[in-house]
Amino acid sequence: MDITMILLAVFVLFMIWSIYSGTKRQKAQMQATQTMQENLRAGDEIMTRAGLYGTIVSTDHENRKALVEIAEGTIITISLDAVATVVDVAEEEPVEAKEEAVESTESKDTAEDESPEKPAKGYDLN
Repeated sequence: MDITMILLAVFVLFMIWSIYSGTKRQKAQMQATQTMQENLRAGDEIMTRAGLYGTIVSTDHENRKALVEIAEGTIITISLDAVATVVDVAEEEPVEAKEEAVESTESKDTAEDESPEKPAKGYDLN
């Protein structure tokens, strides 16, 4: 047997293995996403594929739609396929702590600098 034939056989086996494992991983990921979308209920905190965060108000699994409140009093209709993840409350806690730290440093900065706020260069707020 020639070395070229051995290398060709190894290459073909590697390609078959990589295609098989990639397909298997993709099917598992699709199944997990579908299960997550089927289990969405009112009150779930979500993030859409576009990066919008909101709370599900109601779902219509038959038509694959959901009403999502993205701000107080602002409700939008989205496809269930647009839901990327269900947000855990534990993920939001560090963000709140960071906001408090930023607010405390901002209050120190504004106490030192009594000048009125000016808009960024090139932006007119009036």
